[in-house]
Amino acid sequence: MKILLVTGTLAEDYVKKAAKHTDIECDVNVLPYPVASLLTLKIIQKYLDRERIKKYDFIMIPGLVKGDASQIERKIGLPVFKGPKDAWDIPYIIKLYREGKIRLSSSKPACELVDKTIQEEVKIAIEVKGNEKFRVGGLPIFRGGPIWVAAEIIDAPKLSKSKLMAMAKYYVDSGADIIDIGMVAGENNSNKVPEIINILRKVVDKPLSIDSLNPDEIERAIDTGIELIISIDHSNIDIFGKELRDIPIVLIPVDHEEGYCPEKAIDRVKYLESLLHKANKYGCNKVLCDLILNPINMPSLTESIYAFKYFSERNPDIPLFMGIGNVTELIDADSPGINALMTGLAMETGISIILTTEASHKTRGSVKEVVYASKMMQLAKKRGSVPKDLGIDLLMIKEKKRRALSYDYSKSIVVKAEKEKVIQHDKKGFFRIMVDYDKGDIIALHYQPRKREKPSYAIIGKKAIDIYLKIIELGLISELSHAAYLGRELTKAEIALKLGRTYIQDEELF
Repeated sequence: MKILLVTGTLAEDYVKKAAKHTDIECDVNVLPYPVASLLTLKIIQKYLDRERIKKYDFIMIPGLVKGDASQIERKIGLPVFKGPKDAWDIPYIIKLYREGKIRLSSSKPACELVDKTIQEEVKIAIEVKGNEKFRVGGLPIFRGGPIWVAAEIIDAPKLSKSKLMAMAKYYVDSGADIIDIGMVAGENNSNKVPEIINILRKVVDKPLSIDSLNPDEIERAIDTGIELIISIDHSNIDIFGKELRDIPIVLIPVDHEEGYCPEKAIDRVKYLESLLHKANKYGCNKVLCDLILNPINMPSLTESIYAFKYFSERNPDIPLFMGIGNVTELIDADSPGINALMTGLAMETGISIILTTEASHKTRGSVKEVVYASKMMQLAKKRGSVPKDLGIDLLMIKEKKRRALSYDYSKSIVVKAEKEKVIQHDKKGFFRIMVDYDKGDIIALHYQPRKREKPSYAIIGKKAIDIYLKIIELGLISELSHAAYLGRELTKAEIALKLGRTYIQDEELF
């Protein structure tokens, strides 16, 4: 197989380096135009020599070129496909193409086709068939099956109706499979349970669970048709007995009245097995078991992971449940990596449901991260590979490869940038920029020079470019230095919004 890659002058070295990382023969045709993404189909066709291109199997043009390249194909009689938006992805695209995992298109960038292909493969990986033990709502539960993500609404009884609804919708939008009602430890809010369940059922079409050890709260949840009860322990199982036969429950190795939970893995496993024996005696046939993850060093995360592994080996048919908030919330490290690692451990241990939450600013976005991580791990399991080079990842700050784009400025006049100077006063006014994290908006408030008591405009958007183009359209800026400053600040605000960091105008993000 031999491929011709088309690019512009500025990206020549970049594309040639990428081509060297492919395992097939690739030639690069550099057209006399600087920016590859601004090439047109007519220009590309003009510079393709019909005789010389006959030796190629197909031609790959930049993914950002507008239009359908099939019109070139009709003229030259050779397949013309759009490559990825970033040339550094060319080796990966060609590898997938040779393996038959994607079909290249004349109208869509190859990277978009990869995204679609990966999502289909993930869907197939999740739809694993097996000996279903039972269902939580419509979700099949069995060992080796899909990993479902439950998102806990912390201290649900303390939230207003609007906040409760907003949290549930946010978790569903993040990809959660189950919405968990987190009750307040040490309080009896049983009178609020039916109302909370009914409110949530009106806004989300997902199974609901309740996280409580209080018998009164659990009783009211059962009466209101809850789909999953977290948690049943040694102190409350006898209260319900046969009442739990047809309701999915999570058993934990705890006696909360005695304040007891074994520290050693073997003791914890045996204590949970004794609870499981009780549940079986009462005829409970929809049971998940949770060995309870310990925070790092309290007393030992490793010991609790071993408990999961040991229980899993002794009870290979019992579905498992794992709450990872004890780890992600109790460590000052960025959550994407922690969530990916914990989800990987959950997959290896045979977990059916992972419970996570977003109880602090540092774990904002954890539900979406765990949902994404579960797809990664299930796809890796299906392929029999490590969770690397899957086409999906949780890399948000760092990247796998540094893109080696460079420019030749040896013949240019080199001017060293000086320290930042004061932005010129703009006769059109000034801006105050803020971020609304709940709505996911960037807000630019415009103040006229002599009317500083209230803004004349509030320009609201999701992206920096949308806001500053609207500002230009409205004629609210006249100084170039002010425009440059505004572009910088709006971009900082957009990055802060994506990462969940605090944005304060004129302060650095990192």
